[in-house]
Amino acid sequence: MKRLVTVSICSEQTDAEGTCDRVEYTAPGEYTTKDGKHYLTYREMDEALSGQVTLKMEESGVTMMRHGKLPARLQFLPNERCSGVYHTPYGALNLVTFTHTLRCRFEESGEMRTKYTLFMEDDPVMHTTLRVCWEERK
Repeated sequence: MKRLVTVSICSEQTDAEGTCDRVEYTAPGEYTTKDGKHYLTYREMDEALSGQVTLKMEESGVTMMRHGKLPARLQFLPNERCSGVYHTPYGALNLVTFTHTLRCRFEESGEMRTKYTLFMEDDPVMHTTLRVCWEERK
């Protein structure tokens, strides 16, 4: 059963030079469960990215899929390196995530928190703390 939810996203990214960028926004979304997996879908608010994000959350980890102008697929498994891809107008970038922490909570409302490092060609390019919360729209 799909539930209409309000999604709150907070992302803090620190690049290799130590520059920190924080992004916070809310968006309407949908939450559903199927075969023991939890799905959260919402629209990216950044005009440059302009797409739909789906988080597939299961016991083993989380997969983030973005569809739209700049599609991407990243996977978060605790204490593991996972291959991912980010598509740009100039071609695909192969990325790797290493997930330091990952916590998901599913109740009346829900939350997904993760801290991960993003690598490009074995070089760490970004350290990210991501928090996504959702609650049923009233």
